[in-house]
Amino acid sequence: MSLLEISHLTTKFETQQGTVSAVRDVSYHLEEGEVLGIVGESGSGKSVGMLTMMGLLASNGRVEEGEILFDGENISPPHMKDRKEKRAYEKKMQQIRGNRIGMIFQDPMTFLNPILKIGIQMIEGIRKHQNCSKKEAEAKAIELMRQVGIPSPEKRLDQYPFEFSGGMRQRIIIATALACDPELIIADEPTTALDVTVQAQILELLKKLTKEKGTSVIMITHDLGVVASMCDRIAIMYAGQIVEEGTVDEIFYEPHHPYTKGLLNSINNSAKDNDEPLVPIPGTPPDLLKLPKGCAFMSRCPYTMKICEVQASPVTTYSETHCCRCWLECMDETKITVSGEEAALEDSMAGSHFYPDFAAVLLKQKVAEQYGLKAENVLTGAGSSAMIDMIGLTFLDDGDEVLFSAPTYGAFADMAYLNGGVPVSVPVTEEQKFNLPAMKEKIGEKTKIVVICNPNNPTGTYVPIGELEAFADTLPEDVLLVMDEAYMEFATEPDCCSMVDYMKAHPEKPILVLRTFSKYYAMAGLRVGYALGSEELIGIMRKCSASWNLNVCAQKAAVAGLADQEYYQEQKAKIVEGREYLEKEMAALGCRVYPSQSNFIYFDTGKDPAWIQEQLMEKGIRIGAFEMSRVSVGTMEECKLYIKALKEILEAAE
Repeated sequence: MSLLEISHLTTKFETQQGTVSAVRDVSYHLEEGEVLGIVGESGSGKSVGMLTMMGLLASNGRVEEGEILFDGENISPPHMKDRKEKRAYEKKMQQIRGNRIGMIFQDPMTFLNPILKIGIQMIEGIRKHQNCSKKEAEAKAIELMRQVGIPSPEKRLDQYPFEFSGGMRQRIIIATALACDPELIIADEPTTALDVTVQAQILELLKKLTKEKGTSVIMITHDLGVVASMCDRIAIMYAGQIVEEGTVDEIFYEPHHPYTKGLLNSINNSAKDNDEPLVPIPGTPPDLLKLPKGCAFMSRCPYTMKICEVQASPVTTYSETHCCRCWLECMDETKITVSGEEAALEDSMAGSHFYPDFAAVLLKQKVAEQYGLKAENVLTGAGSSAMIDMIGLTFLDDGDEVLFSAPTYGAFADMAYLNGGVPVSVPVTEEQKFNLPAMKEKIGEKTKIVVICNPNNPTGTYVPIGELEAFADTLPEDVLLVMDEAYMEFATEPDCCSMVDYMKAHPEKPILVLRTFSKYYAMAGLRVGYALGSEELIGIMRKCSASWNLNVCAQKAAVAGLADQEYYQEQKAKIVEGREYLEKEMAALGCRVYPSQSNFIYFDTGKDPAWIQEQLMEKGIRIGAFEMSRVSVGTMEECKLYIKALKEILEAAE
């Protein structure tokens, strides 16, 4: 059982202007001996949450819902203004405040009675809760003042608050909070008025308490440096809600919420160049009287989607300690309560009146996470074709040779021609597979780029990963290997694998892996593709990259697609089922079918591919015609209609 458990706490204040929602559905726990940091801008609800827990709300404040358990005992303030209930609650809290729970208040002047000497105020509290003599209480007060760095404490006991500086008064409050050896200390900006030296002393004292006595601490602060050195876990608050919670390492090194990232980007980082400017969070917090229907941070967030405007995000959990409240992290359609075609259309078009993120930062981050890379290893653009264009512009000079298989994706030959290069093709084998030994023999002094489309377009055949890696090992250091993996997501053979792992293991080798959202994610019309490579290669290509090359809708759709892998796996299973059906049925019709690892099938009917294409078009079915025929896998109903039509054509031709 946790020392403190707060569940769905909601606190509101009635004002002349309306109802202020200061704390909204806040839940967290605190273990014995643990230090929890609560961080957020002024007005985020940090202090109000603590005052609610201590039963110190102003007369216009109320707890609308929620439960507070301290050491298993319910200390929730009464929701109703029943006098008898309130008296019972207040009596219980008098035994807890200052005794079992100590609080270091933010403003020392409002906490200390200005007309009573410091000694009287400290000694009274100690005697009330500790059941000791005045002399014993006085001795303890002196020792506490000494611990918090107040010189000549014996004399200071006989002085009034106005005779102390602001920093000294703050230390008196800290000493008072520690007086009864509480199980929990709530420290609300405890070091705000202290100089650096005294601040370090106070923090060290709090650390000592947690270590030696098992005292738990809730640290409310704006100072992320204090949080990093003092806390075990951190809760990030914004507009009355906890938007992210995790361990210190999880928050500082794996932040997920845009607000958390904004806070971290706005502070000095010793790991960065000292000349690098800090990046403030734009805008201001929302009016708590007029909170938006959806996410409170959406007006300041660069990644706002339509769903953010109409519905608050549920909590996404990453581990036992780490969770986040953001739609970017939870694209689970079952959690969306708004519905209808109009809402879906609005969601895709949200933000279209703003310029897109010209660097597609979020998309690059999400892509990088898929492969265990950094965002610096990713370059995005308008489809794989844009990547191919950039490769030509970046790496080709007049007379340079581009080596590829034939047949393969025609854009590589175009890339060579358009940039003054020379396309060099190597025919595939009789089985329509890459002839790697023949390609190796073609590599000469003028060879600048070698392209392998795996699985191949248009054949659907593939090169096993072992053969690819062995081939890459033998390439000259000045030859760029381009792996076009547009169809890799459809592969089911265990040795049909991406070259990304090889690229990661050999950063010294010039390798680029091209991927797209057009095939597997069915976003061909949105034009989203990307290249993966070393930071050096991607950095060079970025110089030839056009600005604003991905629109708002394309970026949002791609991020959403990456987040919904379960759906796409289900669709892949249907594609594989259709692929296997077509291969079997076309073989039964006497066609030579080449086993495919893509979402299409390359086959030979023994007849002119153009004629087959024309005959199928008359029946309303479109297929590709190359040296042989190619058909894409559709729904099972479409596949059956195609087989029926092809059977009729072939039987009529006999």
